[in-house]
Amino acid sequence: MTGVDMSPSLRPCILALLLLAAALPLRAQTNVFDMPALFPRHLQLAQSFRNQLRSGDYAALERICREGVACLPDDPTWRYNLACMLARQSRHKEALDELEKAVELGFRDTRAIAADSDLATLRRLNRFSKLLDRARSLGNQPPPGKPATAPIMAAGEAPVTVSNTTWHLDIGQFQTFFTFPPREPLTTNRMVQLPGPAGDAIRAWQAEGTAAGNAGDLYDNRDEGHSRLRLAAFPEMTPIVYSEAAIRANVHSGHTLFTFMGTPVLGNSSIAIREGPYWRSMGRHAYCDGRITMLLSLQYFRNQHYVYPQHRDFAANVQGDTFPAVTPYLTVAPGSSFTDLPLVEAFAAAQAAMRPEVKEALVKNGMLVPALQMLLRASQRDVRQRSDYLTRKAHPAVFDGARLDLPRMVTMAHNLTTNSLPPVALLRATNPDDDRPVPGRDFFDLAGGEVLFDSPAAVARVVRGMAYTRRLRVDGSSSLNPMSTPLKAHWILLQGDPEKVRITPRISNPLIADIEVDYHGGGFPAATNSPMRTSRVEIALIVENGAHFSPPAYVTFLYLNHEIRKYAGDGRILAVDYRGATGRYTDPVLSLPKQWMDLYLYDAKNRPTGWTRVRGDTSQGFTQDGARILSRDSRGRALSARVVSYMQREGSDDTGAPTLELVQTDTDRVRYYRYTSDDDTQGECIRESTQPVTE
Repeated sequence: MTGVDMSPSLRPCILALLLLAAALPLRAQTNVFDMPALFPRHLQLAQSFRNQLRSGDYAALERICREGVACLPDDPTWRYNLACMLARQSRHKEALDELEKAVELGFRDTRAIAADSDLATLRRLNRFSKLLDRARSLGNQPPPGKPATAPIMAAGEAPVTVSNTTWHLDIGQFQTFFTFPPREPLTTNRMVQLPGPAGDAIRAWQAEGTAAGNAGDLYDNRDEGHSRLRLAAFPEMTPIVYSEAAIRANVHSGHTLFTFMGTPVLGNSSIAIREGPYWRSMGRHAYCDGRITMLLSLQYFRNQHYVYPQHRDFAANVQGDTFPAVTPYLTVAPGSSFTDLPLVEAFAAAQAAMRPEVKEALVKNGMLVPALQMLLRASQRDVRQRSDYLTRKAHPAVFDGARLDLPRMVTMAHNLTTNSLPPVALLRATNPDDDRPVPGRDFFDLAGGEVLFDSPAAVARVVRGMAYTRRLRVDGSSSLNPMSTPLKAHWILLQGDPEKVRITPRISNPLIADIEVDYHGGGFPAATNSPMRTSRVEIALIVENGAHFSPPAYVTFLYLNHEIRKYAGDGRILAVDYRGATGRYTDPVLSLPKQWMDLYLYDAKNRPTGWTRVRGDTSQGFTQDGARILSRDSRGRALSARVVSYMQREGSDDTGAPTLELVQTDTDRVRYYRYTSDDDTQGECIRESTQPVTE
């Protein structure tokens, strides 16, 4: 594993954005690669703008827009919104000045400008009409002094520069544009040079003109050459090369923020965050951040795929399996440095072995990576029969290149035809609103809920709330089928206790299933007789079109390893001991250690009344809504209670190593309760007031 460390404070911020007015790419005047550093502030301002819109406070909205302009002076959208807020305040000259700047910077949607109610007071002005004419005349021309972003010829290498790269504010992502020279005549030294039976087969197919080769394929190394594919084995593959400006901005390593307009890309990165409480592989780094997973899902359908070693995240003699989720979006290799290379090599060989028309069809429809994932899973040495594909054998969390049957993989790739292509499993999950746990009442973490991410081919939940059973309805009806045959759905429990998981497909549409998962606890064998411990339940949807299976789409549930829970036979939570599990690793990004135990209370009818929190020799009573009890009536029911909050505290242990902990702290808010009868044990909050913390 390379010595490059990635601090969480330096990791790229990859956030989805609902645009303020228009989805326009930012064409950078100097260095587009600075955008990841500016983007988080832009998002904060965008959220403030949306929130403030409800108030109609145009002066406040103007201030937000001016901050946006200061953050991104070359962005036409902030200028346009500033013009709108000035027009709302009848400051016509200032509004027209900003509108003119927005037009010059690239805001040229004349229909939107003419119809915008925010600009209604400007429509009667002659200058407004002239600005509309100016916008029409400029069309798609770049702003003055800024060259148009243009593709660069990828001949020998594919350079990523400020002149062929844009940043899109809708999803927070670079797009880099290439063109490719005419393909050179296929001589022997331009054929795949991979040794062994797989290479021999590909060269024979290339000689007869039935293998596509790697012309037009890109290779993206993102660990500064530490673990680099032997491109001599794939002479037609073009390496991506990052400019000095990109390297200075540190956008050339780790997870990529780039897409390449659907051009096939294979990449890898043997780096990890190796030190401190946030140590992790690139795979776990991605799966703990739904924003990164969103970008990975986009790459999955844009023919772009990366391989990362698991570092220490899948080790039976250490913490076990620490991945919070799995997806088909990336591939995880065992160990650390260089174990990713056999898998990248296998993917490159499979792309080269495909028939030209098959590869073209897969690339055109954004289905190349799903096809590669299917081929990888079906060609492992343990997957000998068709039925094996519907078992854990085909779908481990970590793929070992040494267990891959490469000749079989390239043969399967070559045997694909345009009228016999694999499908792609997609899914969408829903659960009832009343099943969503509330922070501070149903669980105690800094997260907002149990959703880790929802994406087209992977849904992930972190079990935080105290309910014994999780319920999801999962709809795979949008799965893609390039053939006219009907899809068959296979719902498979890949990991977890079969006695605690119920998957019920609908009779009328088996692509839709109701899933129930009972509490599993923190840690169970990843497979039968396996020394590997995991806390993740995995359910896969695999669709079949008669010719091929799809790669899996996943539903996963992660159970927090640092909790010891006790439930009653009827599913009521009785106790959660956070102290007794402090030695069991849980990712601090997902849940922080806590130094207490909660004992849950019920009345004679088993209705919840709150809990008692025990720390050492002391205890505190809490109401059912999560407030710390201050006073009680003669029956022991809460009359007043202080609202508490939770925050992260950093410290160090006896060796000086950094530690993290979730701590409880009082707020200045106090709630008051009343009860309708002697039998009423739950009561209701009748008011809340501010009261300084003195007790």
